[in-house]
Amino acid sequence: MQEFLNWLIPLTGAFLTPLLTRSRKATELLAMITVGVSALLSISLLFALDPSVSYLQLPGFRLGIRVDQLSVYMAVIASVISFLIVLYSTEYIGNDPSYTRYYFFFQLFVGAMIALVMASNLLQTYFFWEIVGLCSYALIGFWYKDAYRSAAGLKAFITTRIGDTFFLAGIVLLFATTGTFEYSALAEFAKQPALQSTFLIAGILIFGGVIGKSAQFPLHVWLPDAMAGPTTVSALIHAATMVKAGIFLVARTSEIFSALPEWGLYISYTGAFTALIAASMGIVNNDLKKVLAYSTISQLGLMLA
Repeated sequence: MQEFLNWLIPLTGAFLTPLLTRSRKATELLAMITVGVSALLSISLLFALDPSVSYLQLPGFRLGIRVDQLSVYMAVIASVISFLIVLYSTEYIGNDPSYTRYYFFFQLFVGAMIALVMASNLLQTYFFWEIVGLCSYALIGFWYKDAYRSAAGLKAFITTRIGDTFFLAGIVLLFATTGTFEYSALAEFAKQPALQSTFLIAGILIFGGVIGKSAQFPLHVWLPDAMAGPTTVSALIHAATMVKAGIFLVARTSEIFSALPEWGLYISYTGAFTALIAASMGIVNNDLKKVLAYSTISQLGLMLA
């Protein structure tokens, strides 16, 4: 049951925030409880790690949750770091008049991020992937009355949507070819020699989503400007949460595409080139927050390589 509650609780908390909270303290307390409980539930999965897929039947569709080392470790990292950030947010955001909006999107982000890494199929991954993107747009542009900050949020949203368009095209191509979205089933289809060229195209298209979300060349341009948002948001995006979703997706889909050497080479070259140019940009930049952003981009490139 933990594999459902650790992402459903923050999502529920997000929608309860504007409905039930009438004070700053109550809003902060709700956010700390939901994200804290999510972190504890994710950690508890480490002690009962039994690789499997569980299903949650909802009206009209079924959600598949995958419990294995990759999904659980990523859920722990995302939830624990998010809890530390929400604790810091209580002082950093303080009495900002838009604190309710901040904690709504914060909890929505946490719930969607954990659901993303625990999804058992590509369609579900894409759904929560887009929610994370929406939350990042709203949080980066949190102080939207400032034209620069508002533009930074919009830039992040539009740039990552370019990558996500390729991601969606890859998902559609795989479904049209195989009739399934499930990672495990797609891995079996990928073994068929007749389908390998199609899978290679789909793999490169899906990697377009990684390029956008993890700020790789040429879609790296949004991340330095994203530092214009609240510092807590920069931490949430940079620190093993949103920008690491792309790294996670490469790891998750490697079971499908790893038999295609060209796929791995394409990712390696993209990561290595991004690591080099981003590090070079960081060296010559005189804005401390942008130096951190370029360092993040470079490290993400190294992870891919």
